[in-house]
Amino acid sequence: MRRNHRAIRYDPKRYVRCTSATTEIGCDSIRRLIPIFLILGLLCGCTNQNSEMSKAISMREELNSAKKYSFDAKIVADYGEFIYTFDLNCQSNENSGIDFTVISPDSISGLKGNISSSGGKLTFHDEILSFPVLAEGQITPVSAPWILIHTLKSGYIQACGKDQNGYILSIDDSYQDNALRLDIHTDENMYPLQADILWQGKRILALSISNYQIS
Repeated sequence: MRRNHRAIRYDPKRYVRCTSATTEIGCDSIRRLIPIFLILGLLCGCTNQNSEMSKAISMREELNSAKKYSFDAKIVADYGEFIYTFDLNCQSNENSGIDFTVISPDSISGLKGNISSSGGKLTFHDEILSFPVLAEGQITPVSAPWILIHTLKSGYIQACGKDQNGYILSIDDSYQDNALRLDIHTDENMYPLQADILWQGKRILALSISNYQIS
């Protein structure tokens, strides 16, 4: 008589031997069920991803159809040799751009500017104040709020996932090879809270968003 001594793990008595016909049937049934459990797990994962992506698309539709939006942005620009930080109050304008007022630092507080697809500028008594450029001349720090909104509206969504506070989006600002990558943390409504702007894998700009309103 052939004996079969396969062991089943995780038994309260450590191991039981599959020697009876009843136990053999149980072992074979479990083996057959394992692929089903794996498939169900994959299907649940796909369902969650589809749900999160659907929410991202809904957020995009809401933003594109909005008449106006506003928010405060704390921007940190990393130039490697030095870090520059400033705060802006931002509001959408009728030209699909953003008007902003500097909140801090105190040295330029109250100055106003605007950002659009052609870039960003800060003016003082009609004189344009310049910032060093980043990403091989592609952007200036004051462009960061517009890049965030533009990317949420029309960028290429690479990934979307859930975290304990809301969602995480990974979006390219364009479909080109030199695209900027934005990693965006949102709340449960998918309104932006934080964003990192990366160029060739390195973070060059970081934004913290507060008082986000859309209508």
